[in-house]
Amino acid sequence: MFVMTKDERLIVKQIHKIEFDSFMECAPRYFGYISKCLSSSHHSCLAKILGIYKVTERQGERRKNRECLLIVMENILFGRNVVRSYDLKGTQFSRYTPNADGREVGLDGNYVEDNHISPLLLSINSKQDLLQAILADTQFLASINVMDYSLLLGVDDQKK
Repeated sequence: MFVMTKDERLIVKQIHKIEFDSFMECAPRYFGYISKCLSSSHHSCLAKILGIYKVTERQGERRKNRECLLIVMENILFGRNVVRSYDLKGTQFSRYTPNADGREVGLDGNYVEDNHISPLLLSINSKQDLLQAILADTQFLASINVMDYSLLLGVDDQKK
């Protein structure tokens, strides 16, 4: 399950127990890192996680209760007119979505293909900020033994 709140500000995603347990283990360091980034000039591309919840649905006396694990995070694309979006992992191996359009999230291969037609231009300062954020984020993730990292890129033609 992957849904947005009615106002589209937040994303609620169902997760597996292993993801729940893993996040609970590293949560203090995650929130410390994000807090440091928000209170200083350090940039981060990590999703801002607002909470993680265990919801139990009581089924009755004779039936087993059903448990759902949820993570709530900000929608980084809120308030933007996103015409294209990509889930980038840094490889093109099995990373292409045929016929990806503005409604479907493209992958690395789609980004490379689209970038030939309509390149995304960054100022040198924005590029440096992005590279520093990615470096700091990957160093942080490595320090907590997390290796899965992807970058959600949204293209807003109005705000550039």
